[in-house]
Amino acid sequence: MSGRWWSAGSVLAALGVAVCCLGPLLFAALGLSTLTSLWLLRHLVPYRNVFLALTFFFLGLAFYATYRRGRRARWPEQAVLWGATALALGLVGYSLAVEGF
Repeated sequence: MSGRWWSAGSVLAALGVAVCCLGPLLFAALGLSTLTSLWLLRHLVPYRNVFLALTFFFLGLAFYATYRRGRRARWPEQAVLWGATALALGLVGYSLAVEGF
């Protein structure tokens, strides 16, 4: 499987981590109240650690698929991988900074 798919999986899992923090902002931008968004997102907060583990698992698979021994990675694959890594780490970092460790 291509490293791009694993990179996409890591970004989606990172969005799962950050949804409890970014969700109220998104719902406010859509015109919904903060109370509504918190009520809808409260079910995802207990799974935050699962999403965090999935993020790093998918990033590890993406790095393995891209840089495995004996394989020379093309620059588009490297760009997608490093972009997904930066995005995932940014979302996870934001979530951890807002919610605490």
